[in-house]
Amino acid sequence: MTAFLSLAAVLTLLVVVRLLWPLWRGTRRDTLTVAQLNSKVYRDQLQELERDLARGQLTEATYGEARDELQRRLLQDVTPGADKPAAAAPAGRWTAVLLAVLVPLGAAGLYTRVGNAAAIDAATRPAAPENVLAAVANLAEALRKNPDNPQGWLLLARSYRKMERFPESVAAYEHAKALVDQDPDLLVEQADTIAAATGDNIEGRPMELVHKALALDPKHPMSLMLMGMSAYRKGDFAGAIGQWQVLMTVLPPDSPEAQQVQANIDQARQEGGLPAQASAAPAPAVKQAPAAQDTPAPSAPAQAAGNGRVMGEVTLSPALAAQLRPDDVLFVIARPDDGSRAPLAVLRKRAGDLPLQFTLDDTLAMMPDRTISKAKGVILVARISKSGQPIPQPGDLTSEASTPVPPGTTGIRLVIDRQL
Repeated sequence: MTAFLSLAAVLTLLVVVRLLWPLWRGTRRDTLTVAQLNSKVYRDQLQELERDLARGQLTEATYGEARDELQRRLLQDVTPGADKPAAAAPAGRWTAVLLAVLVPLGAAGLYTRVGNAAAIDAATRPAAPENVLAAVANLAEALRKNPDNPQGWLLLARSYRKMERFPESVAAYEHAKALVDQDPDLLVEQADTIAAATGDNIEGRPMELVHKALALDPKHPMSLMLMGMSAYRKGDFAGAIGQWQVLMTVLPPDSPEAQQVQANIDQARQEGGLPAQASAAPAPAVKQAPAAQDTPAPSAPAQAAGNGRVMGEVTLSPALAAQLRPDDVLFVIARPDDGSRAPLAVLRKRAGDLPLQFTLDDTLAMMPDRTISKAKGVILVARISKSGQPIPQPGDLTSEASTPVPPGTTGIRLVIDRQL
């Protein structure tokens, strides 16, 4: 609104100056005496007679008579008061003053009557939630009437995903199959949405889509990471190592992503009791991630390092203390606030470590291109798993999800106070 008013004021000023300039200058130019005016008229008429004589339109006798007549008229017009200034337009300056006042007032009054100031403010404000919901509903209705629009279905699927309406998002992705099946990124995006709609379970249909993505791009980073995670969760440590070592050939050496994947490989070797040579493919030379801490938990993460960390404390409600077993697994999970359920980072500890001071950062990333430092906002939740599985199960103890916080936030408090 301020920018609009400033621009309107500048334009009004330019218009006023353009209107006043000739009026103001004109009052000065017109200050001539009557004698000067008469002389000017005489010279003009005499020049006209001379041109007519030169063109042969007048004879010498006629020219002489006309010239003498002009001279007599000029002498008659010269009176004692002829040297006074000729009357300028007396209203010139007053007209300029009136215009300077009336033009801005008139413009303001006209805009007040026919303009819409509220529209200016509305254009600069973000769309209200109800407007977004209405836009999504209109898009869904349009696609029901004209379903042959894969781009529209993809937009609707992503909109539902952002709104955490995962079942509807999954259905919309199916309608966009013509586009999704040709793009490994979209296939993995669909797989992640299906997992979110089924309690973070990546097995079944999600992994089918991951396999299709790898068929299109055998070195697709996120697909390789998910393949390794699937094998790791099944206890197939050698298979997980094989997938992650293929991923290592894609990642830049010494990058944080490569360090994290190498840490995952080392952890899988440790848990599977596999020697360094027992891998599906030779691992490329990369800088080793920091050594993991010695904790009773089988998958203790490396110490937090680098940018993009979030820090806080997990505590247990006294009302649930009787249900806690020290060897239960405690997960602290960070997810993006964009509607995706795929974790950005997961910290695994023993329930006996409560209360726990935690740090989650990019070294705990589940996927190399999905890290806390790349997220605009992060949602955290803590859960105690009775089965030791990262997928929520009935009987698990959990906290309420935190409000979204930006990377770098500290002092986050998570209280485990409910049971699934």
